[in-house]
Amino acid sequence: VADLLVNNGTCYDGVSFFSTAHKANKAVVGSSDFSNDLSGSANEIDEDGVIAAFQALQQIPGPNGQLANTTIVNPYLLCATQAQYRKALKLQQSGAFLAKLLTANAAASEVSAFQGEFTPILMPQLYKPTIANTAKYWYAGTRAGSKRRPVIIRITGRARFEMDMMRGKRNAMAIYAWAEGDVVYGLPHTLVRLKTA
Repeated sequence: VADLLVNNGTCYDGVSFFSTAHKANKAVVGSSDFSNDLSGSANEIDEDGVIAAFQALQQIPGPNGQLANTTIVNPYLLCATQAQYRKALKLQQSGAFLAKLLTANAAASEVSAFQGEFTPILMPQLYKPTIANTAKYWYAGTRAGSKRRPVIIRITGRARFEMDMMRGKRNAMAIYAWAEGDVVYGLPHTLVRLKTA
């Protein structure tokens, strides 16, 4: 899954999965474009960045021309690094105090507006030192339904288990398990990519 997101390959509509040129419905001439890639400008993992991410998700049109994500269900943030993950955790924790820019009329801190509203997920496989900006990318998504996912995981063979009595070892047994499957791009409507400065 991480490799698909990092490599940003071609989606079903012929453009990169994270793109500013997706068509809401490629089969309809003149269908509106939408973007699930906000990495062109810096968006930190802070209140403004999270609001921008979920606002972008809500504005994505579906194939029928209506908004695809009017209700964001079980939102999550995918973080590539510990620093991103810790920021996301702090932002969504109940009662978390956030630093605020001191001005003549501003308080020194405030309580987060996102108390428990999204789930931060640390996915260190998203960071690839050999690929530029992977330590800066973060992703916001919605779990709108079991049939509307950014990636499709298909299990082509059931898990198989094999047990092997190990000779010469007292009461020792080796157990092996394996399964076959595949992961492909799903709907770009359900995930947006952002980048920190």
